[in-house]
Amino acid sequence: MWFQSTKSRKAPENCESCRARRVQVIGKCIVWHGHFASDFVTPIYEDGTEVLPGERTCGNKDCVQPSHVAQ
Repeated sequence: MWFQSTKSRKAPENCESCRARRVQVIGKCIVWHGHFASDFVTPIYEDGTEVLPGERTCGNKDCVQPSHVAQ
């Protein structure tokens, strides 16, 4: 998963990894933070159905931006 460090956390004695938080957006892509299929690439819901099935036009397999999915 993608992480970014933040200096706004109040525990400066912790390392950068301990202060990390998930990145929600990379460029114009929305990053999926849920489950993945057995290929470790395809984002799926908890019930096993694929999230926004189709080809990603942006090239990022875990992108869930609706405008980046060609149906």
